[in-house]
Amino acid sequence: MGRDMKTNRLPVESSEPSKEELYICIAPKEGQLVYRYFNSFLPEEKARRFEENLLLCFRCQDIIWELDELFEILQRYRDDLFQKPGQETEKHEVEENSSSMARVNSHT
Repeated sequence: MGRDMKTNRLPVESSEPSKEELYICIAPKEGQLVYRYFNSFLPEEKARRFEENLLLCFRCQDIIWELDELFEILQRYRDDLFQKPGQETEKHEVEENSSSMARVNSHT
């Protein structure tokens, strides 16, 4: 962008970040530690520095949020993911029984 011909000033940029800027880590050195931080593999001092970055960095916040959601899903369905073929878990039996009861109750 060029300077304003009347004032000889550069145009003032918006104070709100663009969508692209939201996904750029504000401190790339600390941002590289996001996965180690999530898995609690960082020494205390590095974890503290990363947490300072995390307070301000939307990209790192999003990554932590997404990892947390993924971890919760994996925990919730881990029995389903790691069961042997043909093996039923008790959880399915309970869910099937409760859904059958719900269908019976809805028809009465």
